[in-house]
Amino acid sequence: MKKKLFFISVIVIIFFMSGIITSHANFQDSYSPGCNTEPFYLVGRQWGLERIQIEKAWEKTVGKREIKVGVIDTGIDITHGDLNHCVDREFSKSFLDEDEFFEGKDGNGNPIPQYNDPFYDMYGHGTHVAGIIAADSNNSYGMVGAAPNITLVSLKIMDMYGEYDPEDVTEAINYAEEIGIDILNFSAGGSTYDKKMEEAIANFSGLFVCSAGNDFTDNDKQNHYSSNFKLSNLISVGATDENDDLWKSKKSSGGSNYGAKNVDLFAPGAEIISTYPIMICNGTYRTPFLNSFHDEDHVEEGFHDDSGTSMATPYVTAVAALLLSSDYSYTPQELKTKILGSVVFSSKTNLKISSKGSYILPSGLVVLVEEDLASYLDGTLIFFDENIIY
Repeated sequence: MKKKLFFISVIVIIFFMSGIITSHANFQDSYSPGCNTEPFYLVGRQWGLERIQIEKAWEKTVGKREIKVGVIDTGIDITHGDLNHCVDREFSKSFLDEDEFFEGKDGNGNPIPQYNDPFYDMYGHGTHVAGIIAADSNNSYGMVGAAPNITLVSLKIMDMYGEYDPEDVTEAINYAEEIGIDILNFSAGGSTYDKKMEEAIANFSGLFVCSAGNDFTDNDKQNHYSSNFKLSNLISVGATDENDDLWKSKKSSGGSNYGAKNVDLFAPGAEIISTYPIMICNGTYRTPFLNSFHDEDHVEEGFHDDSGTSMATPYVTAVAALLLSSDYSYTPQELKTKILGSVVFSSKTNLKISSKGSYILPSGLVVLVEEDLASYLDGTLIFFDENIIY
């Protein structure tokens, strides 16, 4: 059997080596973790922040407005009370083209006037990602982002179904390079290789953080881009649940992709509460597509639960933004090194490597054949006698 070590880990916050950074701009000047007033944070609803030990970082910095994070996604709802202070109006841009297949139409085929508005989120995904990164803090409303004092830039490339054209992604990355974006968050992906996108990321001067995918498969054996690009300024992120296990969907056969070579680390991604477009929550804008999942994930107006590597990715993006806020001289490669250096192995790892190179499952059974390991991961492996060691 070819020996491979599949690991499940959670990201922990960096211990900043520099002195204490004084926060300024819209956040409280004398910030301390204990003064946070957001209801979802106070009641422990934001479990992901606790898992990455965010308060240790907040003792050093909550971010600086000079740090710009581009969210390549479905747009960001700036009418939301937790997002209207942190999104840059000048640099945000839509890359949707009226001539494309996914031009703005609702479920009945009627045109959507604002389909190419970077602040008009017809799907909710980009707004949800944005809140995880930088939702406002100390406003006694909703939640708090992991890096609440940085600046977001909405780079809209997805339509109302979450579909996108790789050419638009490439254009958004090149645009981010032109305007000096520091970090890009791309919570999306697909199986088709795109050379121009790879070149754009490679030429991007900042850090590119992307999701590993939600097919519950091994990215070392399947194509998933952009997460499988071998680039020094790219971090690929998988998702874990509250038990620090690999996230597995309760609604489908999906779950977090994994892969020792092509997934760099894992972060919280199960049942993550975050901001959601007000116009969808209050019914101003709804389609049959949105109705199919809106009610199940709805928490209250402006907030939804969601799961996946899309939700895990912005946690890593936020950590990178905090690091860059503490020391702007960090290169993308240094940010990546520091973040990956902060990862620890979970105490509840599903798979452990034995001294003989076999895989020990949670039941204590030893699997010697890699095909059996794959069967265990996809849930089809059945043991007829729990006392038998294979």
